[in-house]
Amino acid sequence: MDRPPSVTHRCVALAVVLVASQACTPLPHPVDGLDDDVVQLVGVWDSDLYCVLRRGGDSGCFHMVGPDQGRYVPLPLEPGERVVDLALDAWKACAVLEGGRARCWEVPMVGPLEFLDGTDVEAGVFAMEVWGDERCVLATSGQGRCTSGLEVEGAVDLNASCLLSDSGDVHCPEGVVSIGAGMISLARRGACGTRADGTLVCWEFDGAGLRIEEPAPPTLDARRQAHAHPTGSGGCVVDEAGRVGCWGEPRTYVSRLDDQPGMMIDLDAPAQSFVDTRYASCALFEGGAVRCWPAPDQPSFGGG
Repeated sequence: MDRPPSVTHRCVALAVVLVASQACTPLPHPVDGLDDDVVQLVGVWDSDLYCVLRRGGDSGCFHMVGPDQGRYVPLPLEPGERVVDLALDAWKACAVLEGGRARCWEVPMVGPLEFLDGTDVEAGVFAMEVWGDERCVLATSGQGRCTSGLEVEGAVDLNASCLLSDSGDVHCPEGVVSIGAGMISLARRGACGTRADGTLVCWEFDGAGLRIEEPAPPTLDARRQAHAHPTGSGGCVVDEAGRVGCWGEPRTYVSRLDDQPGMMIDLDAPAQSFVDTRYASCALFEGGAVRCWPAPDQPSFGGG
């Protein structure tokens, strides 16, 4: 990426009869204290907490609400520790460390951003997802396992409760999701996965058994990343070219996506990932920059 996205504001004047008004849509803002060196961005729908993994193994988080809005706070790592993967739920931040240990910190629900009671929760792993008391990991032995007791040999991807096998089947505590051609990746949030052709498939285990649906329009391509809301009511995807598309409700805070739902849209630069929450929409761009669009009821930040 030649330059990070703009941090100025775009305002569009609107005139209705004889009364003029002005509506302003902020363009994305940087995060205070964070350089353009990010390789992973994580967030969850019902929290204002985002966390990032940086080149070299440093990691940290930032709030989108409150006195610390848009300010990067490093994780309290020991000297020499490097992070290789991040996991996050509403009030808990977790990191998989080089060497295979996984550690989690509680994050207070109110007040300044701080990390409390760091506890090692796994060993011999290289990837992890968490949600409340649920946790799944990919082990260096080639096995995937979850706190529910689920175990899958040859697991290649995961979310907080399910494991994707190398055959393309999704193994969940309630049963196995198989769609013939198989899936190549799982959405980090929501019971959804991506087929090899980029289309999204979601599932639900209800009283009648397994129900599979295709909630996203076929115009959306999730080959690079999918991030679905836990309710299955919507989400956003990133295609191989770095374009972003969203579907369902509630909508994103990026006006171009909001104006053209169900279509793949170019942002200011190719995106590596895109995370939409109640409080903000944030993108990780290919060059390592993270930029966020705050919700309309949140003040702008980061020098905007």
